[in-house]
Amino acid sequence: MQDSKNLAESQIDTLKKLIVKEGILLPEIPATKPKSDPNSIPLGAKATDSEIANLISVKVASNIVMCSTNMGQSIRTDIGLMWLKFHTEKVILGQK
Repeated sequence: MQDSKNLAESQIDTLKKLIVKEGILLPEIPATKPKSDPNSIPLGAKATDSEIANLISVKVASNIVMCSTNMGQSIRTDIGLMWLKFHTEKVILGQK
């Protein structure tokens, strides 16, 4: 789960730098959610470890498809290569 989070943060940072470099204004970012105690959530209301793993797997698979689509539609080589890098990183994460 931590690998997935770290990769997402890295890719978000890359996209932010690209957007700023291209002179596009970044949208407002919603406030971060407050920390909560996972032990205070009843067992029937929170996701199990296997449910979380399945959700991450589905997200990774859909991100791989999204990256492939974006690579194919990119008319700029630098943008296409960025999506290829993201695609490769997601495939490696998916294989873990």
